[in-house]
Amino acid sequence: MVPFTNEFLLPHEAKEAGLDYDALPTGKYPAHLGLKDTLLAEEASGILAWFVRGAVAWQGRRTDPPDSVRAAVQAYRKEEDLIGRFFEESCAFVKGSVAWTASEDLRRALRLYVQDAGGNWAPSDRELAQALRDRGCTEKRKGGGRRGWSGVLLSAVDADAAGDEDVV
Repeated sequence: MVPFTNEFLLPHEAKEAGLDYDALPTGKYPAHLGLKDTLLAEEASGILAWFVRGAVAWQGRRTDPPDSVRAAVQAYRKEEDLIGRFFEESCAFVKGSVAWTASEDLRRALRLYVQDAGGNWAPSDRELAQALRDRGCTEKRKGGGRRGWSGVLLSAVDADAAGDEDVV
């Protein structure tokens, strides 16, 4: 192993000291100019083994972040989940055939909710539909071909209209 000695100046250090780097005597340069070659020749297999061990360990852990990271990600996702907050604050999910809300009413209410929350972007109709399906709602048409969702009511007032149905 080559010992490290700080008996040389780097170009930026010479400039800061007001010296001409190119005019410095050779004794101010590293004593062993072949340090890189020597280290690579002696330590190449160890460096490669260390690199491979690190890569294998990372592959095994990359989908297993620390609990603190998981908690932070979960909190962020919940905070940014406009549809979830809209459901919690403005909807009631009811099992039974009485509960039905027009798609148009849900979209309008969601857009108003987003505006009231200070947002300028509302989730797409596709995102809203998937979120409703994830909550167990089904798409159904009522008289006149009006599209809507069975299993969801808009606001707590509508939930009272469901009567004895199971409010989730």
